[in-house]
Order: sequence, then C-alpha cells, then structure tokens
Amino acid sequence: GAAFSPDGKLAATAASDKGARLWNAETGALITPLAGHTRAVTQIYFSPDGARLLTGSQDKTARVWDAKTGAPLATLAGHNRAIASAQFSADGKRVVTASHDKTARVWDAQTGALLATLPTDASEAQSIAISRDGTHVVVACYDGAARIWDISAYRPR
Repeated sequence: GAAFSPDGKLAATAASDKGARLWNAETGALITPLAGHTRAVTQIYFSPDGARLLTGSQDKTARVWDAKTGAPLATLAGHNRAIASAQFSADGKRVVTASHDKTARVWDAQTGALLATLPTDASEAQSIAISRDGTHVVVACYDGAARIWDISAYRPR
C-alpha cells in the first residue's frame, strides 16, 4: 500500500517486511519507519486532516500513528484473521476495518476502543468504504455480495 497526505507533502508506504515508512514526498527522504506490526503491512492511509496514519496488517491488527512523529497512537486488535481493508471516516473520528475473519469492526480512532462488530455472514471481507457523511459502511465480500450497515449510532464518546 501507498498513500499521499492530503497536502501532498508526505508519502507513506506499507511493506511485507512488517513495517511501514513515512517519507518526505518532495525530497524522497525517509522521515521515520513505523515499527510494531508482526507480519506484513498491507494497507496504509492518511486521516482526512493528514495528522494520523492508519495501517492494516496480516498480523490481525490495524494501528493508528502520528503522521509527524511516527509515534503509535492506538492498536486496533480483535480480528482473528488478517485485515483486508481499513479506512478512516471523513471526520477522522472512526476507523472501520474488515477482515478475512468474516467481520467488519468500527473503532474509535482516538482511543482504539471497539464500537461495533458487523458480521459479513459466511464470506470473507475484501474491501470497505465509508459514506462521506460517515453514516454507512459497505463491505465487499468474496462471495460477490456487498453488505451495507448504518453505523451512525456507533459514535466515539
């Protein structure tokens, strides 16, 4: 995975070596590695305001990082198989993860607290998207179906 910050000044990459990296997009210089995952990191995303990074890994966790320092802010643990997809909500307050464990989960992006578990029935999740208004999530599954949930009730406290 790879991503640019909203202002285009930073780039972030995910890697199969269990790490992720934050780069200066203008010079190509490494700013900091993001270490902590124990298996391949497969996704990386900036928060809408560019202040945080979100990584998803085959180690069954997602992590939230400070985009300036690379400091870990929260570990989102609870899936029992690899993370297939992860996204910040448009307001940056929630993260939704989807896993090969046949669930999607809604998390508080600040504290890492689990807000909800959404079953995808008998199919592994492949990809997710959160509506712009943050009220719904769609999960595309390997069985060819999409599951849509209203997540407006799951708000960080």
